[in-house]
Amino acid sequence: MNLHFRSRKFFELQAGLALLIIGVLGFLIVQFCPALLTFIPPCMFRLLTGIPCPACGATSAGVYLSKLEIGMAFAASPLFTLLYMAMIVVAINSLVGAVWGKNLSLQLSDGERKTVRYIALVAVPLNWLYLVIAVLLR
Repeated sequence: MNLHFRSRKFFELQAGLALLIIGVLGFLIVQFCPALLTFIPPCMFRLLTGIPCPACGATSAGVYLSKLEIGMAFAASPLFTLLYMAMIVVAINSLVGAVWGKNLSLQLSDGERKTVRYIALVAVPLNWLYLVIAVLLR
């Protein structure tokens, strides 16, 4: 693993800056227009089966993070909480790159990339198992 500062062109930062805009909009909606959250439809999978889908709790985790309720965000969906936190890091890193022309770059070896993919593949069913068990214990 190699972490270093690297010069970036603006077009290389667009995805991270898009995440920043989406995150700020979500934060503003939660803070100033919480009534809009009532328009988010419920999970159809859960309505039909009674068990949560693998992505259940993602919206709640985002709302809790916007309120800085980290524990509640993890309880809603540990995987999506970690994903949202990673997206925040990427967004801030892209903003730094847009302002100063350099940002942090993480380079992984082939073996490290394979490990990250394996962890991601295992994390999804583990998160789903957590969500199902949480519903059963209620």
